Amino acid sequence: MPRSLLLWLSAPRGAAPLFAIGAVVFLATACLGSTTEVALGTGPPAPAGSEGTRAGRMYFDPSHSQVVEFERFVVDIAIDEEVVGLTGYDIVVDFDESLLEVVDVEEGDLPAGYAGETFLYWSTQGMQSERLVIDGALLGGSADGPGSLVSIEFEALAPGVSPLTFESVQLRDIENVPIPVVEEDGDVEIEQGGRVYIDPDFVSVEEDSVFCLVEVAIDSMVRDLTGFHLLIDFDESVLDPTGVERAGLMTAYGDTGETALYWSDEGQPSDALFIDGAFLGGSVDGPGALVGLCFHAMSPGLTPLDFIEVEFRDLENNEIPVGSVPGIVEVTTQGSSVERETWGAIKDRFR
Repeated sequence: MPRSLLLWLSAPRGAAPLFAIGAVVFLATACLGSTTEVALGTGPPAPAGSEGTRAGRMYFDPSHSQVVEFERFVVDIAIDEEVVGLTGYDIVVDFDESLLEVVDVEEGDLPAGYAGETFLYWSTQGMQSERLVIDGALLGGSADGPGSLVSIEFEALAPGVSPLTFESVQLRDIENVPIPVVEEDGDVEIEQGGRVYIDPDFVSVEEDSVFCLVEVAIDSMVRDLTGFHLLIDFDESVLDPTGVERAGLMTAYGDTGETALYWSDEGQPSDALFIDGAFLGGSVDGPGALVGLCFHAMSPGLTPLDFIEVEFRDLENNEIPVGSVPGIVEVTTQGSSVERETWGAIKDRFR
């Protein structure tokens, strides 16, 4: 071997001399006169994963969601094509529970397309309720990425930014051998949404009176409203509906266009007021009142006016996410009980 190809590597006195040729190390054993080959890497170390392969990715899809308060939306958990032979997955997702609520979790396209049986369990109930725990498996087989493992339906509760963080991830193949992945977190940005509310939120009337003092109104964040459906709960032993009338926004729109309004208090549940309305061929923006509610005060007591169902649609028939704020009606025989009980205490009884 030419001396020009040999690189002498210093060694402690008495140790065997060590030579390197290219990417192979020759260890000369002085006693036996033999050599041992040890392979050296010629480039950067491979990422975590099986020997000689690149680790796959697990990520949220989309990684960044922009939604409106009260909106329901879906985020997938997906894997890329480097994840192969997947049989089971255990995932814990961290999020801000003051901003997001998990509505449902369903299998993604990867397990849904598996020919055999599958298993899926999820829960947000535990020591740390802001964690979403997901366990899934492809029973008796496996699948390769890319694809989504699960679809998570969230509801946006309040404005803000919530992280979506992989607290822990365990993927395993059919031999129960771990499959390492690189995790990529995401987030959800929530903008303030509109509200529908009872105006005013507290009314006091005398027994046996007929009144039209309450309106259903929307705030300035509700825009492009074309149609609405409302179901309002009340105590039928205290109030009896006598009518629903067009108010502010519907009346003004009627000057240039047509509106439709239907209401009923007969059906299920029996103590609920059913209201459907539309701005035909157009739309309106808040703020303003949609309808006025008229009642007969049947007997003394307190009753909520609470929204059981709210559905708003724009001109393209897309749903407009909104929150709702209830009201309270007090029926008295002699003056208002507010004189004897604070307004805050009354509201607390119905919140």
